[in-house]
Amino acid sequence: MPKTTADTVVKPKDIEDTVVKPDGPAARRDLLKWWDAGHRAMPWRKETPSEDTKAWAYGVWVSEVMLQQTQVSRVEPYWKKWMARWPSVEALAAADEADVKALWTGLGYYRRCAFLLEGAKQLAAMAWPTSKAEWLQVKGVGPYTAAAIASIVYGERTPVVDGNVVRVFSRLATCGDKPTAKVWWSLAGALTENADRPGAVNQALMELGATCCSKQQPGCDRCPLRDHCAAFKHQAVANYPVVVKKPPPVKVAVCLVVLRHGNDIALVAPRADRTKSPFRLEGLWELPGARIEGEPDEAAIAAGLAAALKTVGPPAGKRARAKKPLSHSITSTRYAVHVERCDVDDPAPYAVEWVAADQLSTKGCSSVVKKAVDAAAKIDAKRKLPKGQQTLSFKKKAQRVSPPPPAVVEVTPPSPPELATPSAFGAYAFAE
Repeated sequence: MPKTTADTVVKPKDIEDTVVKPDGPAARRDLLKWWDAGHRAMPWRKETPSEDTKAWAYGVWVSEVMLQQTQVSRVEPYWKKWMARWPSVEALAAADEADVKALWTGLGYYRRCAFLLEGAKQLAAMAWPTSKAEWLQVKGVGPYTAAAIASIVYGERTPVVDGNVVRVFSRLATCGDKPTAKVWWSLAGALTENADRPGAVNQALMELGATCCSKQQPGCDRCPLRDHCAAFKHQAVANYPVVVKKPPPVKVAVCLVVLRHGNDIALVAPRADRTKSPFRLEGLWELPGARIEGEPDEAAIAAGLAAALKTVGPPAGKRARAKKPLSHSITSTRYAVHVERCDVDDPAPYAVEWVAADQLSTKGCSSVVKKAVDAAAKIDAKRKLPKGQQTLSFKKKAQRVSPPPPAVVEVTPPSPPELATPSAFGAYAFAE
C-alpha cells in the first residue's frame, strides 16, 4: 500500500464522492406535501390518473417536446391548438408535413415538430410503449422525455433531469465542480426510489425549480426542501449552480429580399440541404437570402442583397432598403438581418411561390420571415409628429416646423384731443 503524508491531498475518484446527498424519503415527503397543497394548472397535467393512458401519454409527449427550451406561457396556446387539430397519435401520423410546420411557426427549434411527426408515424405502426426503455426507441425521444412519460403516466420509478431539476439539486447537494449527468440522475433517483407517486415527485421537482428555486432571488423562505438544502445551511445559495462561462455568440449577417407583387410575397421552397439555407434551417419556407459570415462592410451587404435576389430571378426595378438590420438569434448564433424590399410588376421570371401576405401563417416559416416582411412594409412609413408639425425628410432626421407667429395688427394711434378706446389700446399692446 503506498505511503501517504499529512500534506498529501487524496482526490476522490468520482465526483459523486463530493456530493452531499439529501435524505431521499424525508425530502420526498416534504416535497409532495408542498406539491399537494397547490401548483400551477397546465392543460396537459391531470390531477387524477386518466383511464385512457394512451391519450394521456400522447398529450404529455407533445407537451414535453414543446417545452424544450421554451417557456410554459408560450407553449400553452400551441399545445391547445395542436391537440385540437391532431387529438390522437393516429391523427398526427396522417397529417401533412406542411400543416404541422405551419402550426409550429413561431415556436422555434423546428426540428422538434419534425421529430413529433416522425415519431407519430412510428408509434402508429408499433405496439404502444409504456416504459422508459420502450419510449427511448421512438424517433427523437431522449432520456428526459422518456422518463417523464413513463413516470407521470405509467408510474415507473425513474427520475427526470432538466434544467430546473439540475438547479434544485445543485443547491441541495452543493454540486459545484462540473458534475456529470451521472451525478444529476443519481441525485434525482434518490427521491423517486421506492416512491409511490414517482410522476408527482418528478413534476414537483420541476415545479420547484421553475417557481421557488429560481435562478435569481430564490424563495428559500417558502421552499419545502429548505431543511434538506446544503447550500441554504451554509448560506451559499447564491453560489449555486456554478455558472459556466459560455463562449461568445457567433455573429452572422443575412441579407433577405422581400420580393413583392402587389400583396403577394415571394417564398423559397423548403430545402432538403440545410447548408443552402441562410439560417441553416431545414424544411421551412424562407425569403430569398444570402449568408455572410462575420460582420460585413457596406459593400459586402449590398453585394449580398444583390446575390439573394439573383438566386430567384432578375434584378427588380423598385427597391428600398431598411435603414437598420433586424436582430435574430438561433441557439448560439446571432444574426444581423439586412432587409431590402423589391416590388415587381411581372412575377413570371421569379422561381418562387407567391403567397398572400395575410396567408404567410399557413406556411411553415421561421419567425424571421414575418419580422422581415413587417420591416419591409415600414420602410416608407411616415414618422408621426405632434399635431401642427410635419416631417420634411424621411431619410434625414425629422425637422420640426413651428406654427407661424400671429400676424401683426397695425393700429393707428388716435389723434388728440380724442381719447383712445380700451379696445384700441389692447390691440396696440398686443401688436407690440
